[in-house]
Amino acid sequence: MVVLTSTVFGSFIPLIPYFLVGKDVLLGAIGAVTVSGIVLFIIGFYEARTTVGSLWKSGLQMAAIGLAAGLAGFLIGHFIGASPA
Repeated sequence: MVVLTSTVFGSFIPLIPYFLVGKDVLLGAIGAVTVSGIVLFIIGFYEARTTVGSLWKSGLQMAAIGLAAGLAGFLIGHFIGASPA
């Protein structure tokens, strides 16, 4: 249940800007990346605060890894979708 709940809430976070900007897809995408980066940084910061580690380093690592994973997923989807069927 914890994993399910975390997945649902974590997947909803990047969608929030799309609900707020209406039909402007580019603005929604920029907002999604920005909000996701901020939330990932906060999670990394909190992780270091509750365990052991540098607060800023952990926050930046979490944001960089999460955003890189998102970019990789986007690129894979883009190129698979662009390949002839």
